[in-house]
Amino acid sequence: MDLMGRFTGKLGGETDFNSVRNAIESVDVFFSSVLRKEAE
Repeated sequence: MDLMGRFTGKLGGETDFNSVRNAIESVDVFFSSVLRKEAE
């Protein structure tokens, strides 16, 4: 699982607040879905 790659890909070179927040939220949703599968 490459969270950093997912984050930078979603960020797309943008550095404004909304882009960073959206990238963090995207990684969080992905990580949460993986974590739930592993936790079961």
